[in-house]
Amino acid sequence: MNEVLVSLWYIMGLWPLVYSMILLPTGRSSKSNIPVWPFLILSCFGGAYALLPYFVLWNPPPPPVEETELSRWPLNFLESKLTAGLSDFFVISY
Repeated sequence: MNEVLVSLWYIMGLWPLVYSMILLPTGRSSKSNIPVWPFLILSCFGGAYALLPYFVLWNPPPPPVEETELSRWPLNFLESKLTAGLSDFFVISY
């Protein structure tokens, strides 16, 4: 067997560790009643598929947005009726 495939197979075992480092702080800071730790333990055996039910049940807090951010360049252009009309035109024409 190719050594690259073997090394990739071993590296795939690190993904549950990466997900654990990302999800533990967010699970503790969320106001959800769903604990993260059972899904992280199951992800060691089932991979990312074991995390899918947690992502379905998790309700993350909305990001803080200030009023001044809503009227600045990217958002006011992307939310305009002109942009919506142009995107509809290009979607329909193709």
